[in-house]
Amino acid sequence: DPFAIPIIAEKSGTLELRDVILDVTVREERDNITGKTIIDISFMRPKDAVLHTPRAVIKGDDGKEYTYDLPVNTIIMLSRNDLETQWDKCLACSEAEDADVYHNYLQVKPGFKVQAGDIIAKIPRETAKVRDIVGGLPRVEELLEAREPKNKAIVSEIDGIVRIYEDADDIIIYNPITGQSQKYDVPKDALVLVKNGQHVQEGQMLTDDGSIKAEFEGVVRLKSKGYKVIVFNKETGLQKEYSIAKGKYMIVKDGEVVKAGDPLTDGTPNPHDILRIMGPEELAKFLVKEVQMVYRMQGVEISDKHFEVIIRQILRKVKIVDPGDSRFLLNEIVDKVDLEE
Repeated sequence: DPFAIPIIAEKSGTLELRDVILDVTVREERDNITGKTIIDISFMRPKDAVLHTPRAVIKGDDGKEYTYDLPVNTIIMLSRNDLETQWDKCLACSEAEDADVYHNYLQVKPGFKVQAGDIIAKIPRETAKVRDIVGGLPRVEELLEAREPKNKAIVSEIDGIVRIYEDADDIIIYNPITGQSQKYDVPKDALVLVKNGQHVQEGQMLTDDGSIKAEFEGVVRLKSKGYKVIVFNKETGLQKEYSIAKGKYMIVKDGEVVKAGDPLTDGTPNPHDILRIMGPEELAKFLVKEVQMVYRMQGVEISDKHFEVIIRQILRKVKIVDPGDSRFLLNEIVDKVDLEE
């Protein structure tokens, strides 16, 4: 589907929904054309976005859990007949409000199974809205004028392995049986090793610096701000850290290998990032591909050479940042041909 990113089950198992709450994190809408009920993750209030992280969890037949975050605008690809609602106490809201708060949770009926390869949900692509020739012309203008895109993708600056961590200021461990609760402040540079809703044992390490351990068995509650993504290169020892805002969909998984210039999140790469990371040749290829995409979606065939001439003119000037012993001045804008001579 060119207009949506599917969330696909990696393994077969039992499906659960967590933090999917009617009129808080999710809404039901009726499609006037098909008559079907569409369930999508709604725009959350800032308070709800901090306290809740909608996600789908597969309890695999192999005994492992596979978690998939459901960002804003995600459409859950399940029939309403496979779902049920249940009023239950919300631990996060109750603690924040210092009073018992109950929500209407949307849950998958017990025993509902998915198979590896099944589509659990779909995330509409923002770029799909501008792929027609009328909506696409502003996109062409945006590219050729080197503007920063609205829905900018975060791209990796180095080759390496991806590690994904929750970004939270504190960790709460709650034991639903004993009612015991404990809050831990996360040190500024520490990485959180646990995820929201995860079950932990007494003595389990909660941060990578070893400063926080669970004092008792319980369930993790995080007031998540988003994610910290670290790309680490084993050969060079170099690593880069990126902060991903909550609601931004990551297209990479923990442990995945990426190359410099690969996007880590959904969205449109910023041409300035491509130039800085990959150089002018890769930028030229990117601009030609993106401009051609607008026209080819409408069956308009234009030779690449016409766009290459325009892009060559765009990239012909350079700025002098270190004149050395040359005749050029600091910050002078000169033609690339003059510089090469």
